[in-house]
Amino acid sequence: VVMLNNLYALTFTSTRLGGKIPDVFTPMEDLRILDLDDCVFTGMVPSSIGALLNLEELRLNDNILEGPLPDLFWNHENLRVLELQKNLFTGTISQSIWSLGASLEDLRIGDNELTGTLSTQIGSLKNLERFWAYTNQLTGKIPTQMGQLSLLNDLAMDDNRFGGAIPKQLASCPLTELWLNTNRLSSTIPAALGEIFGLENLYLDENLLTGVIPYQFGNLYNCTDLFLNNNKLNGNIPDTLGDMESLERLRMHANSISGAVPSTLCSLGLDQLTADCADLPQLGVLVSCPMGCCTECY
Repeated sequence: VVMLNNLYALTFTSTRLGGKIPDVFTPMEDLRILDLDDCVFTGMVPSSIGALLNLEELRLNDNILEGPLPDLFWNHENLRVLELQKNLFTGTISQSIWSLGASLEDLRIGDNELTGTLSTQIGSLKNLERFWAYTNQLTGKIPTQMGQLSLLNDLAMDDNRFGGAIPKQLASCPLTELWLNTNRLSSTIPAALGEIFGLENLYLDENLLTGVIPYQFGNLYNCTDLFLNNNKLNGNIPDTLGDMESLERLRMHANSISGAVPSTLCSLGLDQLTADCADLPQLGVLVSCPMGCCTECY
């Protein structure tokens, strides 16, 4: 391997090689693509990967790599894809990742054991299109600077410990996927989220969100999944949800929502519609659901 100094791409995807990643990359100055997904590699990321200054794509997903996220990317001006998900990385997100600036398009660090907060420097990743940080132990607030990511379309930060309010600035991103479920987010749902017209899936369930369901959600014509269950929402169900013509699954149970399910919403014939429509002792029926409308009552 060390003799391949003119190599452009090195791929061992799903070869299940095992052991540690050899620390032999220093001579490969022309390497553009390094793909070691699903190789059952263990140990830490070798420092010689930091010498690959022309690298454009680095994929180390689905291994058993450990230790802190590699802090090797200070001079990688061409790195577009950095995928490190489904490993055992610990500690905070390395500062050199935020230094990648305009080059980075795809950043995946989900399903690790990362801690700490998201840096406000994330707003400097101007060409970022996908950011997956799901299933970690990240805390703090979601930076408002994420609203500066004018190309971001896929954001998954579910299953963490983020708190505070959902930044209304996210509405400035052309999102199609927004996964913020299973955190500790509080305050009301920003009405501005109803202005992300290309949104296809919106998951806000299992948080501490309060207030009402924004009537502006009726503008989400392309949305197929809207999950709001297991929060502290109240008020009535907006009639405008019946305008969500692509909607297939709506989960609203385990809240304090009351009133009737609008007939316009029932007419959509959803595959799944959950609400607190069961007749419970001492509570009675919170949500009145016409026969054949709700698929599950809680």
